[in-house]
Amino acid sequence: MIPSDAIAIEIAPHGLLQAIVKRSLGPNVVNVPLTQRGYNDNAEYFLQALGKLYNAGLQPQLANLYPYVEFPVSRGTAMISPYVRWEHSKDLFVLKFGSNENMTTAERNVEIVLSNNNFKYMAHHVIDGRNLLPATGYLVLVWETFSMMQGKLMNELSVIFEDVKFERASNISSPVFLSIMIHRGSGKFEISEKSTTVVTGSIREMSNPSEEMIDVKYLKSVETDEPLTSKDIYKELKLRGYEYTEIFCSLKSASIRGTRGRIAWYENWAAFMDNMLQIQILGLDTRALYVPTGIQKLAIDVKAHSKIIQRLTED
Repeated sequence: MIPSDAIAIEIAPHGLLQAIVKRSLGPNVVNVPLTQRGYNDNAEYFLQALGKLYNAGLQPQLANLYPYVEFPVSRGTAMISPYVRWEHSKDLFVLKFGSNENMTTAERNVEIVLSNNNFKYMAHHVIDGRNLLPATGYLVLVWETFSMMQGKLMNELSVIFEDVKFERASNISSPVFLSIMIHRGSGKFEISEKSTTVVTGSIREMSNPSEEMIDVKYLKSVETDEPLTSKDIYKELKLRGYEYTEIFCSLKSASIRGTRGRIAWYENWAAFMDNMLQIQILGLDTRALYVPTGIQKLAIDVKAHSKIIQRLTED
């Protein structure tokens, strides 16, 4: 009896017995002829048959098909390395694992390029037809630099910005080079572009949030405030010249007076805080175009923020 899981190999000038073998043996038997009449290249067919045997679980010793090679190779044997080249006909994504950068100096240079994944979102911040770097984007760059100086992750470092002045806006439709400098002792910072000051202010670590922030429960709620939907908000802002798209359209609702609002969190601090500024713009009873020129104080409590996010639902 031939086992049901056997491997049958026909060794003949051509596959003469294939029809008989297939009828006689079970359906699970692997049947492999080594030659076939009429095939253009029987050497190729033979190698294909060896491949089928390998797939069936056998281990053909293919080295026996070739002349014996002595090792090491004889003197004068040509090297194969010049013939090995990388094949670059396809673009593939690869993973990049980065570590937290620890700065030893208080100066950092950053190139803002919209093709960079870290800054791609800024392409959706357009005001009066110009693609401007968000004011909150400058603050995040300072925050990142400050956390590097402290040897901590940005999302683990609560900070306070004070006396921030936005001197001029940066058009990022083309690459922009920014220099960020922070004084270690006072925390005063300056962002410059081509030796021209863009933003100034100070930053410090927040050690006691309860003493630095106002509890939201003390904010007065005006019942007569008419809530605006996301569609209403961005229709109004567009009429004023704010051509926000994508992540900069995260306001889900807001009061018409600009005192309260609901903002979706997409793990982007610059866009999140920019949407806060949009609420303030809604409270201005004018169609004039406004851009931020200064922030007296801004406190960011990352621990409280994280706890609130964990409690929120998708709605």
